[in-house]
Amino acid sequence: NRILNRGSHNHGASHVPPARPPHRAERAMAVMGLSYAHCDARGTWHPYSSDANAVIASAELRGDPTVLLPEVHTNPPTARRFEVRFGAAATSRRLPGGSETGIIQVNLDTDETRIVRRAEDPYHNGSTSNGTPRTSMTVLGRPSALGERGGSFGNTAQAQEPLYGWLLRKASRGWSKGSWQRRFYVLAPRSHALLYFTKGLHSRHVTMVRAADTHAPQARGTIPLTGAVIQPTAVEPDKPHSFTIRIPSAEYNLSARSAPLKEQWLAQMSAIARG
Repeated sequence: NRILNRGSHNHGASHVPPARPPHRAERAMAVMGLSYAHCDARGTWHPYSSDANAVIASAELRGDPTVLLPEVHTNPPTARRFEVRFGAAATSRRLPGGSETGIIQVNLDTDETRIVRRAEDPYHNGSTSNGTPRTSMTVLGRPSALGERGGSFGNTAQAQEPLYGWLLRKASRGWSKGSWQRRFYVLAPRSHALLYFTKGLHSRHVTMVRAADTHAPQARGTIPLTGAVIQPTAVEPDKPHSFTIRIPSAEYNLSARSAPLKEQWLAQMSAIARG
């Protein structure tokens, strides 16, 4: 078992389980496009090996908070053991605020930390509308494995509970107007609203947000859904899974990662809008 206990950051050498080689299915996950890269101190992105990609992809799809990469025996002794952390667990002493991508790599011996992003997915790499990676450290708690999934990343399209997870939002004003930005959304039926955050949330925080717990993370914004008009028409040709929420005071253009997820979001939001 190569996964650390959930929430555990005890990096003593005697407590770090070895990473097992990826199974064939895990390799297939990486081949299907779940590839990753890490950023060095000069801002250069370096792709992971196929084995490392498979390990990271498998962990992200399962919803694991952390995973150990295969040990690099050819590296110097202090550069052999690396852990990849996702979402709420994606912090370190050198990067306490996390990264916008929601994934980091940490050297377990030196605590050197690198930002990790999915190489070809704007829902996970913090890309702008033209595909250029963002380098701003907006903060993050948790990204999504495929935009929506269990654990801290978001729930699945098949889930019956109210949705939460990452969507893209088209900026409507400011210097970033027109670009698509990744935000973490939580559907709160009791509040008849869609809340959004710049940081990803662990599932327990999602529960707190929906319960309006005073200790819940503060939302960056709230979209009231009562009486809202939900339009399924794509906003842009290159965003086929986008849609629009119109309320009297504003218009929000959002995009899911896939058609099934779009339909799930539309169905749940429309039900709340109808009351």
